[in-house]
Amino acid sequence: MTCLEITAVVLAGGHSSRLGVDKARLKLEGTKTLLENVVERMQHLSADVVVVSNEMTEVAGTRCVKDALPDGGPLGGLYSGLLAARFVHCFVVACDMPFLNQRLLRYMAEQSRDYDVLVPRLDEELLDFSLHPLHAIYAKRCLPVIEQVFASGSRTIRDIYPMVKTVYLKKDDIARFDHDEFSFFNINTPHDLAQAKMLLKKYPEL
Repeated sequence: MTCLEITAVVLAGGHSSRLGVDKARLKLEGTKTLLENVVERMQHLSADVVVVSNEMTEVAGTRCVKDALPDGGPLGGLYSGLLAARFVHCFVVACDMPFLNQRLLRYMAEQSRDYDVLVPRLDEELLDFSLHPLHAIYAKRCLPVIEQVFASGSRTIRDIYPMVKTVYLKKDDIARFDHDEFSFFNINTPHDLAQAKMLLKKYPEL
């Protein structure tokens, strides 16, 4: 597939405290780590893949940058990725999302970019609680707003949404490509890891 004019940012700087091991280096099966799996899927979308990590993690075909806002959490990772990006828009994902759907990724990346943020919302009634900030597209125009939110003491990405032009991807649009919403599955706990392995056995095409 043709790469698009968008930077792919993979956040790999979490502490993995609930899982007990470094998620980026974790392997579900075979020889690929979670990080390598995510990077490979994003490389189908973009020729500019940036890995944001507290450690300089080498992955072929990527640029690795350290967090520009120490202890900034996901908000700091987003900021660091946007700073390093070669393109105006960045598709930001986490390294612990093993089932990213490439058709959904491309659909989102090909939407008209008259927004600052394009983020999936899986439930219209739950509002912020059904948003997926780490499966979303951000414009570099968000950088000064992130600085403002960070200075206020927040480390939450969702806090920037009311301050920029945010467009929400609806559940029906997501279902066209990923009816079961496996794209948004992430691994935070040993239970999540066991569930991911079970899903791979049941749906090897994932």
